[in-house]
Amino acid sequence: MKRWRNSNQFVGFTIIELLVVIVVIGILAAITLLAYSGVQSRASYAVMRSDLRSAADVFEIYKVDNSGYPTDMSSINFRPSSSMVLQNTNATGGFFCINAYHKTDPTIRMSWNSQINSLQNGLCDSAIVGSPVGGTVPTAARGVNLMPGFERWALTGGASYNSVSKELVLGQNGMATSPIVRIDKPVSMYIGADFYATIASAYVTITPNGAQHNGSSYYSDDGITPVLNTEGYSGNGCAPAIAKNVWVLNNRCFYYGGPLVVYVRIRFIGASSGYASSDLIIKNPTLIVTSN
Repeated sequence: MKRWRNSNQFVGFTIIELLVVIVVIGILAAITLLAYSGVQSRASYAVMRSDLRSAADVFEIYKVDNSGYPTDMSSINFRPSSSMVLQNTNATGGFFCINAYHKTDPTIRMSWNSQINSLQNGLCDSAIVGSPVGGTVPTAARGVNLMPGFERWALTGGASYNSVSKELVLGQNGMATSPIVRIDKPVSMYIGADFYATIASAYVTITPNGAQHNGSSYYSDDGITPVLNTEGYSGNGCAPAIAKNVWVLNNRCFYYGGPLVVYVRIRFIGASSGYASSDLIIKNPTLIVTSN
């Protein structure tokens, strides 16, 4: 667009006008990119869901013909879509679970669990076995939460979980133990959650604050054999103070990983340990691994 003051004098855009145009173009480009990324992600999940359902059907057909599920994905006649990699975990005890990974975006991952006969967010709660189909299993994503929700944790000692409020209560003797989580040899990781307590920790150096208490255990690629992290420990513990009478968000502990640590298991421990508040409530468990 050109502006003319009179028939002989041209007036160009001002610096302010040019800046406004540049800003508007940048905003429109960002909106377009976000919208495109969202469409791509939804499409990838749709393909992943379809592949998992199809693979589960093949597993069921295999069981009819062979009186048991296959123990290796590569032994069945199934090939996933070009962007997906599939690999099964436990195929014994009358059930199986299949992991699905996106080849280029490790944050896109789901699984099919035959125990609930359904898709589930995140990976299976057991170690992978056999060979993958469709390519190489990508390294566990860095910088995002890998921890499954409390509905998939094992609760003991009177711990309870409310599936509506998504809140875990440990009480005096309770403990919540996560499934193993694949982390693929990170340098370090952060473990935590959101916490609420009104009662002070019994530990003298923490009082008058409340506290949470968590611990970790490290395993090799079979998900069973304990291994040492770079500090020389097969597990670590952490009991940070938290403020009382308010939700403390994303309170977390730092742990080292290492070249031997393929899987990790996490525990939140009740007040019997001497650290945690006896009325502690926990939401939104997190496990975030750092880059290599």
